[in-house]
Amino acid sequence: MGDRTKAQAFLDAIAMWRAVNYKKEVMKDPYMHTTLILTFIKGENINSWAKHQLKILNRNQENNLDPMGKPDEDWWDKFK
Repeated sequence: MGDRTKAQAFLDAIAMWRAVNYKKEVMKDPYMHTTLILTFIKGENINSWAKHQLKILNRNQENNLDPMGKPDEDWWDKFK
């Protein structure tokens, strides 16, 4: 079982990192920044969850109704 204190510290660090980098292209695209965050999630107990989240993101992108392929910010909201 995970440590909620560590999980919250990780989420806080991600929030600060996103704030510092808000002008970067990767932060403007929910698909890209969610995938980027997944690269930082590592551990024996969490790897399968992260892999599953990536499958969800890829499925969302494949089924994206936006004609320009722009991801929905809701993808990030559901992830976090």
